[in-house]
Amino acid sequence: MFGNNYYRYTDSNYQRKISWAYFTLIVINTVFGLQMLNSFFSLLVNFFRERPAISLYHVAIYAFVTFAIVFLAGILFKFIEKRKLFLILIFALGIARFILQTNRTGPVSLFISALGTIIWIASIIFFISLVQQRKIKLFFTFFPSILLGFAINSALSGLFGTWDIIWRGDNQIIFFVLLIIAAQTVLAIILSNDLRAETKYSDGSNAVFYSLVFLMPFIFLQLYQFQNIAALNARTGLVTRSSLSLIILSNFLALLFVYLIEVKKIRIILTIIASIIFILSFWPETSGTVYIIQIIFGNIAGWWLILLLLNKAVSRSSQKVPWKNCCALAVSGLLLFIFAFVYYGTYDINLPLKS
Repeated sequence: MFGNNYYRYTDSNYQRKISWAYFTLIVINTVFGLQMLNSFFSLLVNFFRERPAISLYHVAIYAFVTFAIVFLAGILFKFIEKRKLFLILIFALGIARFILQTNRTGPVSLFISALGTIIWIASIIFFISLVQQRKIKLFFTFFPSILLGFAINSALSGLFGTWDIIWRGDNQIIFFVLLIIAAQTVLAIILSNDLRAETKYSDGSNAVFYSLVFLMPFIFLQLYQFQNIAALNARTGLVTRSSLSLIILSNFLALLFVYLIEVKKIRIILTIIASIIFILSFWPETSGTVYIIQIIFGNIAGWWLILLLLNKAVSRSSQKVPWKNCCALAVSGLLLFIFAFVYYGTYDINLPLKS
């Protein structure tokens, strides 16, 4: 099932070092992207929505256009050389992240967070294309780096009292962000040399339309359910440190649990069980121990399911401009927008579905 994307690495020392470089870069990329996405929704709701004459529908249009622009990302892949596009996406995300950290003007921050979200999704398309090309491994590099990125983002949120560092103007925080951007830049330059001889992209088969489309809604559910420290505090009465520890534990167990993917005989039954647990993890009006169980086991089940979907998305590919990947992630972003609209919209308008 996993073929060349399986987790064992038997290649040269150079490939192992390059793999770790990709791993670290994707971790940083994920943390920055999640912070961009979080700030985008926060600014939409708490800044843009509060302006005079701005309704929820104006907010919806802003968000819809932001995610719809991803449909055009294929143009970048068509006309920009692979190595150059890689550097552009990584550098642009780092610059956007620094501007968002230092800027305190609402309209500019909203625009930059929207632009950074688009750039992040485009970079995900780029990395998925590398996985489809077998340039990087799904399990050894891409999947665990994404999971670790979520874990680090949650840890940073918890360590700073759930007040995201992106809103802090302390010199120490700005310096810390600059160090991370510097590391991101160095890694990008190193890895660009690995792509010097690469000229073609890879695109997925039709399977990407029923696999990658679930990625962005999964990210939304992670941010607002399984990695949500404040919600865990409120629903269980735990302090932030305890809630953070539980979320970190669930992320660690999720990474260990997916090693069972090697056991082919139990893969199907585990997928069925994971699907049931994942659905039950959203059972409403729970609290205390039941909610803790939902968070831990729902998170594990969710990561198992997304690994299977990612594997499906990268299992078959061809050398061409990744239009299918772009369309799938654009649709995925629009699904995330629908999730977020329902989540926030229930506070302003009557909808048949509650958040």
